[in-house]
Amino acid sequence: MVVVVAVIAALALLPIVRDAWRMRRGPLVTALAGIAWLTVAISSSMAPDARPPATNRPVPLDRDEIEFATSRSCRACHPDEHASWHHSYHRTMTQVATPDTIIPKITKETFEYLGERYSIEMRGSRLWVTVDGRERRVVQTTGSHHYQVFWYPTGSSRKLGLFPFCYKLAEQRWMPIDSVFILPPETRQQTGIGRWNTNCYMCHATEAEPRWRSADEMDTRVVEFGIACEACHGACGEHVAENANPLRRYAQRLADEPDDTVVNPARLDADASAEACGQCHALTIVREQYESEVRESGLVFRPGGKLEHTRVVISPDSTEPEVQRLTASQPEFIASKFWPDGVIRISGREFNGLRVSACFTHDHEPTRMTCLSCHEMHPGGDEERSLDEWADDQLGAGMRTNRACTQCHEEYLDDAELVAHTHHAPGSTGSLCYNCHMTYTTYGLQKAVRSHAITTPDVRTNIETRRPNACNQCHLDQSLGWAADRLQAWYGTDVPELDSDQRDVAAGALWALRGDAAQRAFTAWSMGWKAAREASGGGEWMTPYLAELMRDPYPAVRFIAHRSLREAAEFAPAEAWDFTADEGEREPAIRAVVDLWERRSRRGAPRLLIDGDGALQRDAFERLLKARDTRPVYLTE
Repeated sequence: MVVVVAVIAALALLPIVRDAWRMRRGPLVTALAGIAWLTVAISSSMAPDARPPATNRPVPLDRDEIEFATSRSCRACHPDEHASWHHSYHRTMTQVATPDTIIPKITKETFEYLGERYSIEMRGSRLWVTVDGRERRVVQTTGSHHYQVFWYPTGSSRKLGLFPFCYKLAEQRWMPIDSVFILPPETRQQTGIGRWNTNCYMCHATEAEPRWRSADEMDTRVVEFGIACEACHGACGEHVAENANPLRRYAQRLADEPDDTVVNPARLDADASAEACGQCHALTIVREQYESEVRESGLVFRPGGKLEHTRVVISPDSTEPEVQRLTASQPEFIASKFWPDGVIRISGREFNGLRVSACFTHDHEPTRMTCLSCHEMHPGGDEERSLDEWADDQLGAGMRTNRACTQCHEEYLDDAELVAHTHHAPGSTGSLCYNCHMTYTTYGLQKAVRSHAITTPDVRTNIETRRPNACNQCHLDQSLGWAADRLQAWYGTDVPELDSDQRDVAAGALWALRGDAAQRAFTAWSMGWKAAREASGGGEWMTPYLAELMRDPYPAVRFIAHRSLREAAEFAPAEAWDFTADEGEREPAIRAVVDLWERRSRRGAPRLLIDGDGALQRDAFERLLKARDTRPVYLTE
């Protein structure tokens, strides 16, 4: 009865409170304090526990501060936002290892890799791994969208080790974590001991304290695993306390004023809004004066702040001393993260691409592009898609179409204007703005990802940087010369100097045979991309090139090539093929695929190195293969 009376009284007084709030009538608001106090007492007694549960010592989940409220405190007032966040891959980025969070159905798996033996086994409700001949319990997981990896305690502190095999969800198979990245064959990633405590915590948990005292002592603690509410909105302890008073909440809504106890990235200016995402989705290095503080207490940045006050956003031309020291100690670092013209080429670092794009750098604030121009962290009330569909990339409704661009470039809402600009039919993949200006030239998760550096197609850039150009990434069966001629005819783009192969041989063939490991990976991916297969006249001519890429010295390239080959169902001999097996075990299936292809009728064209009668031009094929760019390539996240 007390609850009912308090609620009725509060509702009855809402109009008065609204006017009092707008006119700042302090005495009147004070006169309502009694009712407000009663309601606060009731609502506080019913509020969920905001503190994370106690956990075993090896798990870094027990940082307990009043400044942070945790996502559980948001649900009561923001049920829809909490529900969408709870459904997102942000939430499940890192989790305590339990039967509910471990995705693969494990009994016992054993692996041999580079002369060492490993195992992972489920016993009851606990997961165990064997590493270096020692058995250890898995205490936490990372990933739930594409991969899942597993962490175990290494000693008395909370320093964690990474089990060197991950589970690939789409293929439902295990693979060495090394094989996920593009790394020279002779290079092996470190075992991952302490990596979560020194690096992964920055983006895979909310408000972490590394407490990194020495190489062996890492007493890491976090407020919450995964990317939770306070990662984007800042510490919410004050917000929860202030808004425990329902009169304040409703008055705030009626007045339609920002709540200064919380950060809403959608209300920030373009720089601050993008940097709220960039705290994780950027390649950065901590400024020297904050290094000690960060090792102990964690990253200093909070949403709404200035990212570069405490961290340097890395670029190849940076003169910042922290970047200079980094590149001096790791000479391959810049090349492993950026194309030669400075465009970021690894996934998860979208802010580095956005910040060099004209859509973001221009000075007309209302139309400056931010992450939230296309992405939404919480679907709107009129959302027709399921949460599963939304969660894949967290794009706003319609943002997979030209609507993403026409919200600013309204002239291309007119089909005639669109066709005049793209020279492709409306509704075709060639008239999708993304495909020309946000090309699939970022690597991550064994696939190509759209670049967030918005660029213009140019064959010269392709020649100078080896980054695939947009025209030939779809039209793999046409040469670089063909693309350059059309860009000149359509847009007046200068034609660069080209050698005879660049002028006459299909770009897909040239990149697959003569390119470096990055070009080969992107080409292998493009050969499985439906839009490219259709634009290239079908994929049957690609088979000998994909077969050759399945022999590639880089495991990731082999994996991508095999996946693309499986788009052609008739090449079943490669179905059970294992990209991690020894060369002798891999070769028979590859040979069987080529033999089958040679027995089928197929399209011939000199630029494809296929004669009119369908025979592969072996001499030209081998000549380009011998000219392959064998410089080491490192593409790691």
